[in-house]
Amino acid sequence: MARIVTTMGGLMAAYLIYLEPPTAITAWFPWHIFFMTIGVYGFMSYSVLNFVFNGKKAYNQTVWFHFVLNALAAACILLGFVAIYTNKETKGKTHWKSWHGTIGFYTFVLIMGMTIGNISFLFPDQMVRAVGPKTVKKIKLVHRIVGTLAYVFVMFEMFLAYYSNWFNRNVTGVLWYLFPTMTLLMAAIVVVQVAPKFFR
Repeated sequence: MARIVTTMGGLMAAYLIYLEPPTAITAWFPWHIFFMTIGVYGFMSYSVLNFVFNGKKAYNQTVWFHFVLNALAAACILLGFVAIYTNKETKGKTHWKSWHGTIGFYTFVLIMGMTIGNISFLFPDQMVRAVGPKTVKKIKLVHRIVGTLAYVFVMFEMFLAYYSNWFNRNVTGVLWYLFPTMTLLMAAIVVVQVAPKFFR
């Protein structure tokens, strides 16, 4: 399943970047697409599935790998946010006017907040000493649930992007239906794979 999700995400990201390749530093909109698709479909999707399909890696290695992938995803999302914000500023357009823009802003804040909070998980011994093992277990459960919900919000945000004027101008026919469907399917696969891990 992890390979299916990452393959689907990779194909969608590659096609979207092909449609609007970033050819100049100051052409902001293509950079928005570039960073968001790589951050969400690439790093974030694999990061979430990393805990489910971690193979024979030790738990600490899995945590570090998960953190690094999430940090890369957050960095891409931050750059994508800066790109679209700058694009709107330079063109004198209103910010957060559409559903995609409004929900995207709140999702961006959630992702940045979670990324900062994730740092504490890199120091499990200190966490246990600070709050006790029972509290750490509860914190981990909350982290799993909120992290999964954050991923669902991000994928819903990507779903909304496929109803934007740009997408409707550039994509027609079967692909117009395929992209939103594949995005929802990716989210569903991840939730189904991750949810059973909540109470372990």
